[in-house]
Amino acid sequence: MTLSYRISTLQYQADDQFERLLELLAAHRPVVDEVALFTSFTHHMYIPLEVFAKRCELMGRRLEQLRGAGFASVGINMLCTIGHLDEAWDIWPPLPFDCMVGHDGAKSRSCACPTSTEFVQYTRAAYRLVAQAGPDFVWVDDDLRMHGHTIQWGCFCERCVKRFAAKHRGAPATRKELVRRLDSPSGGALREAWVQNNNVVIANLLADIRKTTRRVGPKIETGLMTYGPSWGGYSGIEFDHWLKSLGARKARPGGGFYGDHAPGEMIYKAFDTARQIDLYRGQADDVQYELENFIYHKLDKAVQTVMNECWLALAAGCNGIAFNALNDMVRSMDDYRDLMAGIERERPLWDRYIAAAAGLPMVGLWPAWDRRTTAKRSVNGDWFAPGGEYDFNRAIGLAGLGLPLTTTPQGGCATILTGKLAEIFSDRQLKEMLAGGAMIDGPTLAILHARDLGHLAGVKLGTTYDNGVWETLAPHPINGPFAGDCRDVRTSFGGELSYELVPMGRVASAEGGPSAVQALARLTGYDGRDMGLGACAFENELGGRVITLGYGPWGRCANSAKRSQLMAMADWVSRGRSPLRIDKTLRVLPMVRMSPDRKRLAAVLLNARLDPTGPFDVRLRAAANKVSLITADGLKPLAVRKEADERIVTIKNIPPWQTAVLVGS
Repeated sequence: MTLSYRISTLQYQADDQFERLLELLAAHRPVVDEVALFTSFTHHMYIPLEVFAKRCELMGRRLEQLRGAGFASVGINMLCTIGHLDEAWDIWPPLPFDCMVGHDGAKSRSCACPTSTEFVQYTRAAYRLVAQAGPDFVWVDDDLRMHGHTIQWGCFCERCVKRFAAKHRGAPATRKELVRRLDSPSGGALREAWVQNNNVVIANLLADIRKTTRRVGPKIETGLMTYGPSWGGYSGIEFDHWLKSLGARKARPGGGFYGDHAPGEMIYKAFDTARQIDLYRGQADDVQYELENFIYHKLDKAVQTVMNECWLALAAGCNGIAFNALNDMVRSMDDYRDLMAGIERERPLWDRYIAAAAGLPMVGLWPAWDRRTTAKRSVNGDWFAPGGEYDFNRAIGLAGLGLPLTTTPQGGCATILTGKLAEIFSDRQLKEMLAGGAMIDGPTLAILHARDLGHLAGVKLGTTYDNGVWETLAPHPINGPFAGDCRDVRTSFGGELSYELVPMGRVASAEGGPSAVQALARLTGYDGRDMGLGACAFENELGGRVITLGYGPWGRCANSAKRSQLMAMADWVSRGRSPLRIDKTLRVLPMVRMSPDRKRLAAVLLNARLDPTGPFDVRLRAAANKVSLITADGLKPLAVRKEADERIVTIKNIPPWQTAVLVGS
């Protein structure tokens, strides 16, 4: 495990402040494995080379001081290569080369087009200066992308458009016409080519950075910071290709989660972290999570929040943490002492978890996603305004209710298809999903019928409602004692549609076997009228189990009846292969890793509420002989009750917004 610290220019420029930093790091040496110095404070990418050369000389001296203080691995983090966003453009000199241009013709003031000769020459010179400072490693930060640079979609400068047109027969040679074609329903092939062009631009830039750096220091390691796929695949997101181009074995999955105001957002970042690691495809073995406390104000994020976030990062597959947390403008280091003490307390537990989880895949239901979504989705004038129907995260909220999820189909015991993501997959892939187990929603059902696959769900869409409907659970073993209970997501407030499901064949009121549509819920009008079938289960001709959810499937599911139904649905579609089940009505997030033979497991359980859980049972679908709780004193064995293929353990309590971590063998 690697614990790394990213250090702002504010902390190392002045001698007295750097001495304060050294004192803090030395006081917590057991949890300081690496130190990386940021090259700049602002996100304006251009710093005149004569100014940057002096900064690199200073960084070289600071690296030697760090080594002299006993820190063995020290390096440099290039904050901006292309530029993150427009910032301090009126403080630093303007870009002396072409800027990034948006699809609408808007021009960035701080971010560069990465294809100009002048930019390439400047970048080589800047990375040459960084390498001459003598770092053990160089991180390339996450501004290596073609979107999200204040101007959202780039680069549509005249040169980029003409270069693209020259390489792709029939592509327009003007920005306005290219944008029109990319935004048209018939522009699918052009969109795929444009995304791949962006991917190649980034890969070529990274290859040039590798060559420049290694010419100066052949042994300098390189590392790449990436960003969450839920942000979109406009830039290609072929992270394995990018890592190869950079010659990097170090990778840092990134994303935004900055404070305590919405702590549940760390769950979404954790799953986006896991997706990034999936896209590395084994190219990185030093994977350091970006712990991002920007803008570094002490009271924005509690120490316990940081600990929770780190646990979820390790559960997502990281084997290190890169802390961007010590960079406030307050001169005293006292603000950071409780954080460093917390890291010291937690590190032995993290080390035990990493040892136990080594080689174990994440398991659970798979909310389907694909890195090609941006390029391959249907478009009708909205490519530059991507909609929520393609959001990878729509079902992630179910994890916070206790549903085990994974980010890979290989680790999936069943599939969750949301919105219009089914468009991205081939008929063969969709059949494979529906031949296993799948939970789908109304928009997905519409796509299946358009592809002549709707019969595998057993229902078709009927009336669509935009208000005045709630859900009533039907008598069925999946609903257990909650039959007759209701849930109202208030569609008028959230703007989510409700779909009546019309059976295509035989209907059974309860379990009906193959080819029978089993009613799980009805739509009920606010006046009490029955408005049709709202959720159903179906066993299709391929042997697959499919549950179709027509009413508020992925959100506002937090009452006891709906939560219980969702857990039972997961068991039904997966034929009991969901790796973990908690029956008590709690908000406990499980992130589970388990060996294919089910004999080894590691599970992080986060209590995502402000109430303690009290005692609760965890039903593990595992073949482990012993299950232990990771504690500060080591592994604490738990009493295990065996029931068929389950191992049941009791957790006495998880305090509010804290974790319990189980390992089994």
